Amino acid sequence: MATYVKNYSNILYVVLLFNINSVSQANPWIPQINEYQIYWSGIFIDHQSHKKYKKRKEIHAEIQNTINSLSILRDATLSAITQSGQEAYNSDIRLIEQLDSETHQLKQDQTEIQDCSDYYSISQNIEYGLYKFHSLGVKISHNSFNVLSSGHRKSSQAAYIYHKYNFFNYNNILATAQYGLSQSNLVKNCHDNFIDLSLLLGKSTHKKKQKYYSMSATVRQFMHTNIKQDIGFMLSYSQGVEIKKGIFLDNYTEYQYTKSSNKSYNNILYVQSSLTKKINIPKLKRHINLQIGYYWKTNFANSNSQLSGPILSAWLAI
Repeated sequence: MATYVKNYSNILYVVLLFNINSVSQANPWIPQINEYQIYWSGIFIDHQSHKKYKKRKEIHAEIQNTINSLSILRDATLSAITQSGQEAYNSDIRLIEQLDSETHQLKQDQTEIQDCSDYYSISQNIEYGLYKFHSLGVKISHNSFNVLSSGHRKSSQAAYIYHKYNFFNYNNILATAQYGLSQSNLVKNCHDNFIDLSLLLGKSTHKKKQKYYSMSATVRQFMHTNIKQDIGFMLSYSQGVEIKKGIFLDNYTEYQYTKSSNKSYNNILYVQSSLTKKINIPKLKRHINLQIGYYWKTNFANSNSQLSGPILSAWLAI
């Protein structure tokens, strides 16, 4: 039993760090009873992502210029009809309807481009082992991003509260159910306000080298009035191997599909590779675990919304 707990803990610290940059904590392992798992994480963008942001800003400005031109043409058409003192011709009505339709589509394109913003994210997560097979956690995130229309930076905060129940654990194979609630201080068309339900599966091996595999499936319902018809689905897979004592090489892949009129959220692929190092602190009889890696986030609906950059994470058990 003692050997099992030790191996369980060694695998746990890697997976927790590995998945920390997901919105939800998609890993099947849970803390020991009365144990706190505390994580810190930072995700940033690189120079290539900043260039993509500049390109999106140019496209946003071009769309706004087109909208202004269409508005001027619409006003001129209405003014001509008013000055003539006659009923509008069918051709004039069709022109106004066409201008309104094109303007609506352009504004929709603007919204999608604005939602594909570059960002920096700092988060802290605390998970507590309630009792056998159960844990409760909360993740607080602070995000900073550029507003395309003004060029100014804007920040937001989000809190994700979740409960996990490990209902199957046999021969280093386990299955865990998780449900969570996320709330953000952003109120307009916010996809950070949701409830979700996940099935998490994991397997670990402890032969010459420690290895682990995990996968998850999540269904997400958004709660904001403007987007409550949107439904999200997420699939993830991760694997890690100990390449040297106390050092793990990790790979994580996540696919997100959202049934939404906003294409910015429809098809997103997130890929992350990282190294994790366990550092012992003898005086405290504790150890801290550090992770450094790189991520690539691809939006299949918009070629200019690709993001990539470094990630930094740390984890401590108390």
